[in-house]
Amino acid sequence: MDSSSSKLADAVHSVEEVKIHPSENNKLPMKQIASAAKGEGNSVRGRKRKNGVRGRRSQRVESKKVTSHPNTTKTKQKNPISIQEHKEKAVTGISKIDAPSVDAAPNVTKTEQQIPISKQHSTPLLIFTCSRPHYLKRTLEAIYLYHPMNHDQKQTLNPTNNVANPIIISQDGNKAEVKAVIDEFSIMFASMNVQVIHWEHQNSSAGGRRRRPADTYRLLSLHYQWALTKSFDLPTTERVIILEEDLEISIDFFSYFDSLISIYDADPNIYTVSAYNDNGQSTHVGNASRVLRSDFFPGLGWMMNKRLWQEFEPKWPDAYWDDWMRNPGMRNPENRLDRITIRPEISRTFHFGEEGGASVNQFGASQSAIHLNTEPIKWDTINVSSILQAQRYHVSYLTQITSAKLYPRGSFMSSSIPSFTILQKETRDGGDIRVEYDSKAIYNGKNYDFEDIARALGLSDNEKAGVYRTAYHGVVELRPNGSRLG
Repeated sequence: MDSSSSKLADAVHSVEEVKIHPSENNKLPMKQIASAAKGEGNSVRGRKRKNGVRGRRSQRVESKKVTSHPNTTKTKQKNPISIQEHKEKAVTGISKIDAPSVDAAPNVTKTEQQIPISKQHSTPLLIFTCSRPHYLKRTLEAIYLYHPMNHDQKQTLNPTNNVANPIIISQDGNKAEVKAVIDEFSIMFASMNVQVIHWEHQNSSAGGRRRRPADTYRLLSLHYQWALTKSFDLPTTERVIILEEDLEISIDFFSYFDSLISIYDADPNIYTVSAYNDNGQSTHVGNASRVLRSDFFPGLGWMMNKRLWQEFEPKWPDAYWDDWMRNPGMRNPENRLDRITIRPEISRTFHFGEEGGASVNQFGASQSAIHLNTEPIKWDTINVSSILQAQRYHVSYLTQITSAKLYPRGSFMSSSIPSFTILQKETRDGGDIRVEYDSKAIYNGKNYDFEDIARALGLSDNEKAGVYRTAYHGVVELRPNGSRLG
């Protein structure tokens, strides 16, 4: 690290590794709320514990300006052709895809189509589905409209054809209504020369009995392991983009992932690439072209490469696979190994499932408020590899934090005026601010100081394995004003 970086690290009591905030073409003034511990130095969330005790350096909650209201943006992209018109065009002159059937047996798929060897198949899209055909239909409609092979999408974003071909739909069980939706969209995708591969995983839904939540999580984990193994066994698969049947994608979902393939493959410290921001309400976000590094793995639309799957396949958990990926414990210490996930400021997926599902809509209220991007960002014009380069990102990000105005926690937590309103006023005229929380304020394993501040500002107070949702080195950020920055 050069001398300037060393001075910066000293200024925050030697945080061990640095990160950057969007660089040259993605630079923006942030309204920040950072949180730091009172007392001894700055601690980094997710780092190894020493003698079983978490390090006692400061944690920050940071905040920035915001842009639009829920599910609106300054630039809306209208679809020139409706989904019904697309269906009619697709069916014309196309017969149903002839797929050889396989005798039903546990863990045997219905369709095993021959996949031609091509670079185009290095990043298939893998969709998990089970018993909600109306949800799967909504998910596939958005994928069809925004697929890189769709002519309208080519005119808008000029994407490459390197992702989401083939589309693999892995069905847990054999519910006829789900199969009917898959057959319908297989015809439509065939009209764009996109192959749909339909797999059936039989074990998970055997018996049809009412299951306990623990059973559901166990069966879901088995399905994930089975489908991921089959996906990476395909001869050209280098990475997989993963969706579930209740996720709607944004207009630039595929170009977003495509732009991040190079840095993901080149940097072993990148754990996954995600499309989701857990604190992505319209009042908390603002820059549609901004990408960040995070210590938290959110799931809900993400990309895994072969390098990570080769590491995880032999020890994949029996249940709760997502928490297992976040947790450095749970029988397999150090799964994450301090690796980071790349995420967007504005989510590229929207979780709309309110019924069914393994989590029984546990975070439904917060997820329904997440803003789905509708701006057609041309990711091929943004140098994301430079923006996200580890040391450059860290240094730039810490510079913004240390130069932000410290706003006393008590000044708004004890006020009769809502905390978010106070921050809106404080940041309206420009400049970043930070609010510090005490990282030692732990009771029953939870940091009550952080939780109080997070709830007051409408942020998630949930943490997994000592990492708050969206946090990077303990910093959680939002934009308390409605202007678009950048």
